[in-house]
Order: sequence, then C-alpha cells, then structure tokens
Amino acid sequence: MARVSNEDLARKLHETIEKVTRDLEAFHFNTAMSALMELSNAMQDYLQAGGQRNDAWEEVCRDLTRLLGPFAPHLAEELWQRQGGEGLVVFQPWPEPDPAILRRAQVTVVVQVDGRLRDRIEMPAGIDESDAQARALRSPKVERAIGGRRVQRAVHVPDRLINLVTS
Repeated sequence: MARVSNEDLARKLHETIEKVTRDLEAFHFNTAMSALMELSNAMQDYLQAGGQRNDAWEEVCRDLTRLLGPFAPHLAEELWQRQGGEGLVVFQPWPEPDPAILRRAQVTVVVQVDGRLRDRIEMPAGIDESDAQARALRSPKVERAIGGRRVQRAVHVPDRLINLVTS
C-alpha cells in the first residue's frame, strides 16, 4: 500500500481531470476510464493510510462523480444526490485542472548514454540544460558508461530526458 498525502491526492485528482478531459476529446474512452480507476485506487490508499474524510476529500469525491458522468450516467446521478449535490450532475460544470497543483517541485529525469538507459535522477523541475547535464555527468552509473570517451553533444528534453552522445 502506497502512502498518499493530501497533496498527493489533490495532484492525482488534477492529473486525472486533465487526462480524462484530454482522452474524452480524443475519444480514448478506455484510457479515460483507466485514469478514473487509478484515482479510485489512490483514494482507497489515502483512506487506508489514515486519511481524513474532510472538505478536500469531499471535493475529490464530487469531482470523481462529475468525471464518471459520461461513462455511467445513472450511477453518477445517484452518487451526486447522495453527496448532497444540487440539481443533476449532467448540468454541473466540468472540473478544471489547477496548473499550480499539477506543477511538481522535483522530477525524475532519464539519463541515456548513446541512446541506452543508464540512470534515473531526481532533479528540480525546470532545471536548465547545463545544470541537468552536470548532474547527469556526476552519476557514477553514467561515468562508468562514458568511460574515457568524450561527450560530443547532449540531447535534452526538459524535465524528462538527457541523452549524452559520445565520440
């Protein structure tokens, strides 16, 4: 069982809102439903870890119910009424993801040497290319993979990947 804090649950909710919205617009119903199941699992983990059924919890439940509406309208309406919702869930505004909550302080960056995975490193989100490359080069796994070769260039995808190309 994973530890889920209030912040983790809020982030998961807003990631789910973003994913379900995007998937519905692209008619990817299976992956949208999968995202709802992942949120449901995170909610269970939160409660099992001693999370409280407070206002934040109620917000997650209401938003999950609104997200469920297009897939299971009768169930969503019943849940909405039991949650004390006003009117019909189908007439409620669609939840909007909060970019501030979605922003992460730390990200895991994949480090490759000549296209092969060598390490995964935690870095501050938004780190610039030169700092990210310097951190990658300090990794013992990367040092070992480079050996005595010279880094010819680096391909940097911000907050995701660094590929060090050697000669």
